[in-house]
Amino acid sequence: MEGSLDAIACYEAGIPAVALLGSRVSKVQEEILRKLGPDYFVVMTDRDDAGRAVASTLKTMFKSRVTVPDYQKEWLGKDPADLTSTQRRHMFNDSTSSWWF
Repeated sequence: MEGSLDAIACYEAGIPAVALLGSRVSKVQEEILRKLGPDYFVVMTDRDDAGRAVASTLKTMFKSRVTVPDYQKEWLGKDPADLTSTQRRHMFNDSTSSWWF
């Protein structure tokens, strides 16, 4: 997530989330994410160039542990907070369906 409202919206939809508070990843944020050590990241950024850029950065940093779900074309909204809870869960579930827990 880029923004805190995106993270809150996802959390309310039952999706664990943290926000970058912007469209860049600082060294400190990278270190914290590495220390937390999640097996996988679902990167749900805004539907714009900045969102795509930070998703690409995270994919470079964390390689195959990162998946970036797609927005459906018919969905309105530029970021996860603009979507319905059902749409947010759909994005998350579609990106994690092939993972083995």
